[in-house]
Amino acid sequence: MVWLPCPRARTGALVVVACALAAGVAHAEEPLEKARQALDDLDYAAAQSALAEALASGSNGPTELVEIYKLTGTVAASLGDTKAATAAFEKLLALSPSANLPPGTSPKIAKPFAAATDHAKQRGALRVKAETATEPPSVTLVIESDPLDMVVGASVVAVVDRAPEKMLTGEGKGKITIALPRGRRIDLQLRALDSHGNRLVELGTKEVPIVITGAEPKPAPTGEPAVQITKREPRAQRPFYLRWWLWGGAALALGGGTAYVGLQARSDADRLQLLFDASSSHSAGESTALETRTRRELYLMNAGIGITAFVAVGAVYLYLTRPSRESASAVAIAPVVLAGGGGLAVGGGF
Repeated sequence: MVWLPCPRARTGALVVVACALAAGVAHAEEPLEKARQALDDLDYAAAQSALAEALASGSNGPTELVEIYKLTGTVAASLGDTKAATAAFEKLLALSPSANLPPGTSPKIAKPFAAATDHAKQRGALRVKAETATEPPSVTLVIESDPLDMVVGASVVAVVDRAPEKMLTGEGKGKITIALPRGRRIDLQLRALDSHGNRLVELGTKEVPIVITGAEPKPAPTGEPAVQITKREPRAQRPFYLRWWLWGGAALALGGGTAYVGLQARSDADRLQLLFDASSSHSAGESTALETRTRRELYLMNAGIGITAFVAVGAVYLYLTRPSRESASAVAIAPVVLAGGGGLAVGGGF
């Protein structure tokens, strides 16, 4: 309780009031700080418990982990647990190969540290590096050396185009790739994590980050329909006897034959007319035979015209409905009736 004088009232009366000040709430000590204090007090059991609690918290960076493993090895050696002390010192040297014990350290502690140093020289230290990609944007934690299998995952703090930070994580061995949002500039802080989530190695800082550029967002669709290409399989070819050019050739041959018969019929008809005009000088049998032949020729011509027309129409139909594009040329054949006979009209593009 603290007594404070209050301001003098206008009436001049001196009034003293008591003002109570609330006491602050005491914060519990951090586990690592508790371990340091216990070690100063030579309370190794308490220090060992506090160090285990600090490691399990998962909130430590590389500097804190180096101290935790150094103190853990020291406490374990002091308690006579040489195996645990050596294991802790090995992890210390994997994170910090240049770490050492202070001069005058007890041989009880120095001996397991020396054994860990020999192992570290053979196995090497923990080494990782970062690899980045812009398409698609990603960052990869490449584990070059991890003799004690300490790395189980990775996390990255990403700042995209000055937006608020985003925390992204990934798990794996060897290479751990984490996909990133798109942006013109991506600032990264990459961390290798242990099984508790502690940061074994940190690549990039807030002040000097890993930077990715050129991973701009893809432009939004303009709303214009995309060009769609449809691939059609060609239909099977028709059998030989249904090819348009075969029918066209047949129509041409039939038309030629029909035209020849028609010309012959016309010639015979002219001769028959001459016999009729000069009947007095010719026998009836001669005119009868010529008339019969002329009628037969006219019949064949008419039949030929009909057949030729049918075949020609079939050729045109087969051409127009052909399964695949064969030729750009087209032929049209049509029968033509002439005075005293008939013929064929042939046309088209060649």
